[in-house]
Amino acid sequence: MNLNPFYKNDHWVEVCFRPDNFQSPGWKNTIFSQHGEGTGWEIRCAVLARSNYLFWKEEYKKSGIFVEVVYTTTNGYNNVINSHVSLELARWYHVVLAYCHETSTISLYVNGTVTRQKIHGDFVPAPKSMPRLGENIYWTNRRFQGWVAFAGGGYELPVPGKDTPALDDHVQKLAKARLAKLPKQPAQHKSDVTKTAEGTTAIRERREQ
Repeated sequence: MNLNPFYKNDHWVEVCFRPDNFQSPGWKNTIFSQHGEGTGWEIRCAVLARSNYLFWKEEYKKSGIFVEVVYTTTNGYNNVINSHVSLELARWYHVVLAYCHETSTISLYVNGTVTRQKIHGDFVPAPKSMPRLGENIYWTNRRFQGWVAFAGGGYELPVPGKDTPALDDHVQKLAKARLAKLPKQPAQHKSDVTKTAEGTTAIRERREQ
């Protein structure tokens, strides 16, 4: 599956996740990724004040952890868009990343709450061997510790992207429906990637010895 965005096409990515732990620094918490050096996109958990990774733990105490999306364009290299929905451990979240080519706008939804950002320049595609769920194929130390579900995407939006009220309403209803289907207490698991329930995958860290 190739999910590289293109400037002249709509783009849609969806995933649910439930964090068991937040790693430091924040860019290690890769949830859904098609991102290499200077290419592609990635959804991850990160501290909002991302300018000072050396003091990640202190910044987390002040401002919390949020969903962060990085995407690479020909104008600005790695661009970042942050949600302002503060994340908690052991709780499910629904994320949608929607790009409308007619308005050149990316909409990031977390549990139905939206943050929008204009795109300048063209997207820089990543290798087609991606995307990866719960890990970054280029930087192997980036692994999400938790659970993921309902991951997917494509090149069509469910409603016209320029009709933002309709898109917002659709994603809010989708988030409610997805979250209602997910288990509050996922089953115990031992392997790195385990199918535990319909639409639910467990991803665990490979601990270094």
